[in-house]
Amino acid sequence: MNKNRFVKYSFGLLLVVMILALGLVAGGRYYLGRSLAPLDGSIVVQGITHKVEIFRDKTGVPHIFAKNKKDALWALGHTMASERLFQMEVYRRLGAGRLSEIFGEKARDLDILMRSFRLKKSMVEYLEKNWESLSPQMKQESQAFYDGINYYIAHNPLPIEFTLLGFKPGPFSIQDSVGLVGYMAFSFACSLKMDLLFSSLLSKIPFEMVNEIRIEPEIIGKTSVGMATPDVQFDWTKIAQIQSQFISLGAFEGSNSWVVSGARSTSGKPILANDPHIGFSLPGIWFEAHLNSPDYEMYGHFLPGIPFPILGHNRNYAWAITMSEIDDMDFYKEEVDWGKKLVKYKGNWVAMNIEDEIIKIKGADDYHMSLAITPHGPMVGSFLKDKPLLSLKWSFLHPDNRVIESLYAMGTAHNMQEFKQAVSYGGGPGLNISYADGQGNIGWWVLGFIPKRPKGLRNDFILSGNDGSAEYQGYLKFDENPHLVNPENGVIITANYRSQGSNSDLRGNWEPPDRQQTIENELAKKKVWSVDDFKHLQIANIGSSFRSLKAQMLNYLAKSIVSLSPLEHQVYNILSDWDGESSMSKPGPLIFYHWMYLSLRQIMDELTDQEFEIYTSIPPHSEFFKRILKNPESKWWDVKATHEVTEVAADVMKTSFVATVQLLLKRYGEDVSKWQWGTDHTVEYVHPLGRQSPLNYIFNLGPYPVMGGYNQINNFRWVGVKDEFKVKAGPSTRRIIDMAAPDVSWGGLPIGISGHRMSPFFQNQLQDFLQGKHQLQILGKEKIEAEKSHLLSLIPKT
Repeated sequence: MNKNRFVKYSFGLLLVVMILALGLVAGGRYYLGRSLAPLDGSIVVQGITHKVEIFRDKTGVPHIFAKNKKDALWALGHTMASERLFQMEVYRRLGAGRLSEIFGEKARDLDILMRSFRLKKSMVEYLEKNWESLSPQMKQESQAFYDGINYYIAHNPLPIEFTLLGFKPGPFSIQDSVGLVGYMAFSFACSLKMDLLFSSLLSKIPFEMVNEIRIEPEIIGKTSVGMATPDVQFDWTKIAQIQSQFISLGAFEGSNSWVVSGARSTSGKPILANDPHIGFSLPGIWFEAHLNSPDYEMYGHFLPGIPFPILGHNRNYAWAITMSEIDDMDFYKEEVDWGKKLVKYKGNWVAMNIEDEIIKIKGADDYHMSLAITPHGPMVGSFLKDKPLLSLKWSFLHPDNRVIESLYAMGTAHNMQEFKQAVSYGGGPGLNISYADGQGNIGWWVLGFIPKRPKGLRNDFILSGNDGSAEYQGYLKFDENPHLVNPENGVIITANYRSQGSNSDLRGNWEPPDRQQTIENELAKKKVWSVDDFKHLQIANIGSSFRSLKAQMLNYLAKSIVSLSPLEHQVYNILSDWDGESSMSKPGPLIFYHWMYLSLRQIMDELTDQEFEIYTSIPPHSEFFKRILKNPESKWWDVKATHEVTEVAADVMKTSFVATVQLLLKRYGEDVSKWQWGTDHTVEYVHPLGRQSPLNYIFNLGPYPVMGGYNQINNFRWVGVKDEFKVKAGPSTRRIIDMAAPDVSWGGLPIGISGHRMSPFFQNQLQDFLQGKHQLQILGKEKIEAEKSHLLSLIPKT
């Protein structure tokens, strides 16, 4: 082949490849676009009684104007399905333990665990038992919502995920929503990791050392009752590994909320602020929507697939949620006669109920499991080789848990008394519910059944199930739950720490007090606060303990400063000058956090890597680090690997400091100005199909550098140490509502409201949210019409 012919051939081949590539891109865009629902014009539908108008504001939030509430809810279901159908499908399967049907064997253990906890089944049993007595209005309105979803499924092209996985979704119902509420409860069940970890450690570490790493260590010598023998009969770490998968599916991981009275606000009316901390996912967890009809109005944040707002406000009142972190879950070690299907309970042998479950698995044989139910609750761990001997007692599984009714009633209350009554229905998940209204009231109540345990019971360990020594003595009455109404100081703060004014006997899986203390300190700096003040406070990259903690760490190097290398001395000075704020460009937080966790790993060398990963994913680890810095005599300072007890705290802290400098030097070079927090501290929004390489490059967004950090108000946080400081969870929305002017409030979503990649609202809020910018939340129709980006009318079919 001569040169000219070769050039012509190569050019022609390149042209063909380019045409094919462009064709694939165009075809892909067409195929993606065909399932994009219209945003403008009008469509004729069957299921509504009157015309419904759906305005989209500039961020894409739907404002649904209807002649009656049922039509508004039908339109909400239809709109939600158009934007989030695949997410809704994943969530309902997750709560029901049916992911294996679409994802295959890799989801089997997750399904088994979810069914072992009876998340959906317990709620469905409640609905079936009480169906006739439930509010007819709630049932009818819920059905309207699901009718809207199902109509959309029947009459529109499905998102591409369904094609890729090769299935079609079945109809949705209220049973799906109760499964999703169960998933929400399970996702922040810290006891699942903590109780099993602490009990397993007792088999190799003295109690006095395990006691130090608990959330609230007790005085040694205190009498304890009800503890099981310190051995765990199966590989419990597998349960913790499975639970960790929830993070990228939207697990609840903390939250901030504060509300001030009119006496503490510039407007003279209460102002409420809330930013629930949830695992980052793609799409995000909340579906934001405004419903308006003559008999109902609510600007709500909905979980996809649930017709009742979990967060909401209107012209009369607003509410917020954070996790209460009150410990409402216990594990009991059971004595079982498997042949006779008996379990020893309070010293007597009683029959267990046995439930048979069949898990259908795509591309594999069905999995058959038998679930034993004891008087305490279901036996967990059925997928493990050994027979599980642990049963679960959990307030969420209480037969009188009316949480669905609670969610519905909170969104339909007319005054504070009705709202309080609504909160009282729920047995779990354990939530702080903060409240503000236009009459000037502020309040806070704990939703959930709080166990009354025997005095001295160490409920963060596995309990004895056979002799009755660890049995509950009932539950607190709702009015006995921690609460505040119109406090004199005009401030209510909930940030996952021990409740204000709570009894010291109240046990919890509390997050560190840093965020709550920081918010309290900031609010004490002046008498009155404005909405703009709250905007700045919500994105504050500060924590109350960082400066003092940093000083204690550096103090351990005081005697060895002269022995530091020039680079180590430079790093020492940078950290000394760090003000505790975690902005992306600063080296201070990068050095601080690396040093903290390298130190902690040396201190806790008695733990395996897997145990250390689990411990650093639960709340007590950072409080333990604070405590041990003040206790150089602790046995934890001994480095096990040396087989000596001569090490002192200063040795460990210097060794870990040097290791920190070497790690950052290797990673970023000698120019310390390039050691920036945002390089390590990044967030990636993970799609269910993008959980492994190379699909992450196709389906996920990011990673993006972010400010903030764990224990700071702007709580962009990691979970565990396996991925270092890759952010897993953080603000899932930011809301600020001033009851003096509720028609215009402020909020925002981390990515966008749509889960459809071709939508203009797929990632339109991403950069604003990362930069801490708030978006308008509008109630008034005139302003909505002026601000609208799209208008779609639903016309009833005649």
